[in-house]
Amino acid sequence: MATADPRMIIHRDPKGGRLPGLRAMVDRKPISTVFPLCFALLIITAGLIVFSQTWAWWGDEGFHLLAAQLINSGKKPYLDFIYPQTPLYAYLNAAWMQLFGQSWRSAHILSAFLTAGCVILTSSFVFERIPEQAWKLSAALIAALLVGFNSVVIAFGTIGQPYGVSLFLIVASFRLITKAVAESRVALLLWSGLCAGASAGSSLLSAPVLPILLAWAAWRRGRGRRLKTCVWFLVGAGISSQPLVWLAVTGPRQTFFNTFEYHFFHRSPNISVALYANLRNLTELLNSGQFVLLVVFAVVGLLFVFERSQWGDERRSEFYLCGWLTAGLGAYLAIAPITFPQYFILLVPFLSILAAVGIMAIASWLRPAGRPGWLVAGVLVFFSAGLPWWILQQRHHLTWPQLEEVAKAVNHVTPKDGLVWVDDMIYFAAQRTPPPGLENFDSHRLRLSPGDSAKLHIVPRADLYEWVALGRFGTVASCFATDDWIDATGIRKVYAERTTVHGCDIFWSNASH
Repeated sequence: MATADPRMIIHRDPKGGRLPGLRAMVDRKPISTVFPLCFALLIITAGLIVFSQTWAWWGDEGFHLLAAQLINSGKKPYLDFIYPQTPLYAYLNAAWMQLFGQSWRSAHILSAFLTAGCVILTSSFVFERIPEQAWKLSAALIAALLVGFNSVVIAFGTIGQPYGVSLFLIVASFRLITKAVAESRVALLLWSGLCAGASAGSSLLSAPVLPILLAWAAWRRGRGRRLKTCVWFLVGAGISSQPLVWLAVTGPRQTFFNTFEYHFFHRSPNISVALYANLRNLTELLNSGQFVLLVVFAVVGLLFVFERSQWGDERRSEFYLCGWLTAGLGAYLAIAPITFPQYFILLVPFLSILAAVGIMAIASWLRPAGRPGWLVAGVLVFFSAGLPWWILQQRHHLTWPQLEEVAKAVNHVTPKDGLVWVDDMIYFAAQRTPPPGLENFDSHRLRLSPGDSAKLHIVPRADLYEWVALGRFGTVASCFATDDWIDATGIRKVYAERTTVHGCDIFWSNASH
């Protein structure tokens, strides 16, 4: 295998500083060299956008979109309605909707662009940091395919949930901190901390990224500069946490409940149920062929990097950081109170970087003297063989255009000033503001004291069923209704009319018109 490109060697001046401009010279490549990569990234971006506007949908995204809608109406998360997430994504989505329309389409476009940005940052890292010139383009293309053709990334990186923004921010933070350490630029440490903090501020699923990056940077910068490194990084994280800090100061009880207490004490009835759910979901994750392939190739990649002393300590440590991020995030997500397979989407970019190296290593062992351009096509076919069938299966699921038809039906049968009790996503699609306390459909199962329920804007289930019995709602609708739920609520006794639109049940009474 060829030795490292001498242009990649970083020169130092006699005082230990780094001479500027050499890295930029390395990064200047002829357009013919990078055109295949740019073309692939363009195709992946277009594919993500198309999917986001057609079949992208997930039931839980309704309360994220509804939160943005409520923010634009002047309400505040925690203080005015329950929102058991960190708040930054809701505010970002609300601002985006102010510019591009309050619809699921604009929210999906935002997620698709951010996910595409994650793919670009991931593949460009591989292109820049692989020293073997013959493998740069192939490895970068492979990394792009491993992320962009991942079914979980396609499904969850294109919806109105914070997966897209978290993917982009954690990879951006990773890129910034490796560059900051390599070039001794403290300003980049601040930006890296800001991105890592913003990711945690959008979703607590990405919280471990911040301490892992901080620990790595402090270790790499050495004793004399560790304090300065930590301060700049934490200042950036502090800047991005200002919305959460403001909410915590304004409503400490509400903020603590939504960001901590809900997740650790109310997501499952007891520990045994949570453990069983986690084991079941982890088993489902391990049954995913794409995820298993990523892990296997990533392990090979780590072993390959470990043996390549000619890559240099700095370069190897950056790939080791991918391993630490994967291990830290994976352990954290595995023990979360009720985890789900889609949570592990955050591992995909770092696994893909290492997997691209692993595939490169395997190919070099099979054909040490060749330039296996066929490798990219082989990985594409092998990794995405089941993707067309998976995409076809999405056509049988509920979609947002169908939900808009459900919303139209709800609005049609409901009096102009009538109250409705519907799923979060129907409130959003119908552009209706929920009655106070009904902003989160799942919150009614919580068992809290009357004082806490009132303070946290939660209507207990018993009170809600009483409202149904009194005919307080003009219409009740749900896309997840079961016969047991319908019987428990007593809806049939109050609402004589019923219809089903795209599998969603709608109940109303003509007497209310």
